[in-house]
Amino acid sequence: MTVYKHTDAVSSSYTFTVKEDGTADMNFQPVAEIAQCTTNYNGGGPLEKELTAEDTKKLIELWELLQNSKSSRTTERLKGTGFFQKEGEPSFLIRAGRFQNWTACLNSLKRDGPEVSAGESPAPVYAVEGDLSDGEMPTA
Repeated sequence: MTVYKHTDAVSSSYTFTVKEDGTADMNFQPVAEIAQCTTNYNGGGPLEKELTAEDTKKLIELWELLQNSKSSRTTERLKGTGFFQKEGEPSFLIRAGRFQNWTACLNSLKRDGPEVSAGESPAPVYAVEGDLSDGEMPTA
């Protein structure tokens, strides 16, 4: 098993445990309700789901795009940055505004609804597409 951990721009945390069969267990722990300058933010409730092998593959492809996007990296954990850690590898930070496709994928995977069982998908995962020769993330 391989464990991927991500802390998003508002400090909600995600853990993906990829299993031998290519599926993954997703665990989402939202940040507690916080007051921001203009509004209150509530990350929702905690969530655990099993992801299909197809969804897991797309998630890992997006992860690898971020990992290889050197121009999107930062060395400081500031508001809006994303923290990424794959078990056994160095962690990395992505600058604010540079991981929208990743966020869209996560939002698709954690949509409200019944638990997802193996072989089912909660919603289509954001497509991995675009010219990646420069290491940049494709945008919507």
